Amino acid sequence: MSELNSRDISRAIFKGDIESLEKFRDLGLDFTSVSEKEKWTYLHKATQTVSLPIQIDSINFLIM
Repeated sequence: MSELNSRDISRAIFKGDIESLEKFRDLGLDFTSVSEKEKWTYLHKATQTVSLPIQIDSINFLIM
């Protein structure tokens, strides 16, 4: 898998950028992987925004 930038991934999730999320998936990103520190998946992270509205499209993408 090519190097993926976690900021780009988070930005796509918080903006509801499904096209980018699909690209990351196609590059081999496992959205069900669990972070070492928090033990969270990307779905957890997608719901933990304070200053931005939660992107339903991103949530739907991450649970499918």
